[in-house]
This record gives sequence, structure tokens and C-alpha cells, in this order.
Amino acid sequence: GQNISKSIRTILLLLTPAVIVLFVLSPFVLSIFGKTYSSEGATFLRLITLSGFTISAYYIVTSLFRITSDLSALLITNIVYTVAIIVFAQIAVPYGLTGIGVAWLLGTALASIVGYRLYMLHSPKTAPTA
Repeated sequence: GQNISKSIRTILLLLTPAVIVLFVLSPFVLSIFGKTYSSEGATFLRLITLSGFTISAYYIVTSLFRITSDLSALLITNIVYTVAIIVFAQIAVPYGLTGIGVAWLLGTALASIVGYRLYMLHSPKTAPTA
């Protein structure tokens, strides 16, 4: 419980400033590769940057499943992660890089939510509180 909360706080403390900086500076960072690359990739980079939060949550819950040897919850979460990203990406292809970025963000968010719910169902007494 307490170690999980400390881990979450540490991740947020380290990730939040990096996300903010990269979110704001993404056009400038990408301009190194050219104006076209910068204009077309900035939104995608921003979406991928924001997904740092959802992917961190996903890694926390899957790590908890490994630690507790809850292989069924780990398998379900990983299947949701894989299928959600593939399905969302297929739907998003017509929208280009921005669509793929949204698909990644939604897929990782869905897997994180499913993983957290499974963790709460299997370990209600040790569920983290932020």
C-alpha cells in the first residue's frame, strides 16, 4: 500500500515536468528534422507524451500482478492492452498520425483502467490510495 503510493508519487513527480516541457516544446523539438516534420508530428508527439501517464499506470498494475503472481489478471490486462491498441489504431488510420496517437492514448488508458479494476477486485485490502 504505502510503497505503491510512494511509487505513484515518484512517477508523477518525475513524469509531470517532462510531459509539460515536451508538450509545450514539441514543435521546436521536431523542427530539428524540418518544418514539415514539425508541423505534422507535433500533435502526435503531444499525444504520445500525455500517454506517459497511462502507460505508467499500466506498468504499475502489471508489475503488481507479477509481484502477486496473479497471472490471470496479468494476462487479461495484457490482452486488453494489445487488442485495444490494435483495434483503435485500425479505426484511427484514416486520421493519420493524430489518429494513431489518440489510439495509443486510449488503448493504454483502457488497459490501465481494466488492470486497476482487476487489482481492486483481487486485492481490495491492499489497493493503492493516492
